[in-house]
Amino acid sequence: GQVLDLTAERGPFPGLRPEADMQKSPPGGSFCRTAGNSTITQNSDPALELPSSSDRNCVEQLMRIHGMKTGALITASLEIGAAVARVETDIRQRLRTFGECCGLAFQITDDLLDVTGGTTKLGKETGRDHELGKLTYPALLGVEGSRSKAIALVEEACDSLEKFEERADHLRCLARFIVERDH
Repeated sequence: GQVLDLTAERGPFPGLRPEADMQKSPPGGSFCRTAGNSTITQNSDPALELPSSSDRNCVEQLMRIHGMKTGALITASLEIGAAVARVETDIRQRLRTFGECCGLAFQITDDLLDVTGGTTKLGKETGRDHELGKLTYPALLGVEGSRSKAIALVEEACDSLEKFEERADHLRCLARFIVERDH
């Protein structure tokens, strides 16, 4: 996921081939970047390109990249616990959905904080994503659209835990914190 994120930001790395991650590698196409307020599609060697031709495809590409980063880390921690506990497939799927949704919500919130947050609270310079022409949710969906998407993902994450009743309240609180945080 990080390699794809950097690829989308800076262009393809020489020698990088989609076969590097045979399970998750996206099909050929072109990769999206942002320039100012507009999205551009950058063409390259077809073997190195990421899919996109419209804003919708760019959002899907961004979701794929972020799902392979934070989403994968959160999901892995949940899956490992489920595997050790030898829970049934339905429970594992619910935890996987929770992790994937929380990971995407985290990344969207991170993109939003780069636009709307304060440098002091974040502990890092804001506005860097825009300066770098990085593909972000606010650049594609706007601030309010991004906020709505993050909230919808948290609701989906919490809904996936319905079967656990109050036993999953800590996880629900964690999911809600993701979109409420200011740092």
